[in-house]
Amino acid sequence: MIYITEMLRWGEDDTHHYILGVYSTREGAAFAGEVEKSWRAGKYEYRVVPMKLDAASGQDQYEHHMQCT
Repeated sequence: MIYITEMLRWGEDDTHHYILGVYSTREGAAFAGEVEKSWRAGKYEYRVVPMKLDAASGQDQYEHHMQCT
């Protein structure tokens, strides 16, 4: 599992946001988010998104892709 730290201006998805980094632990990802939040004077909130590294798509996604190509 990897953890992606995303920064969201004012904590909202529909405004400016960016990927801060990718981390091997949830704690490391959260710590990086807290540091960036302080650096940005509280204008950004963070969220940590867990992802499986090299995870295969589901069968439905694969079949859809094959129909499109």
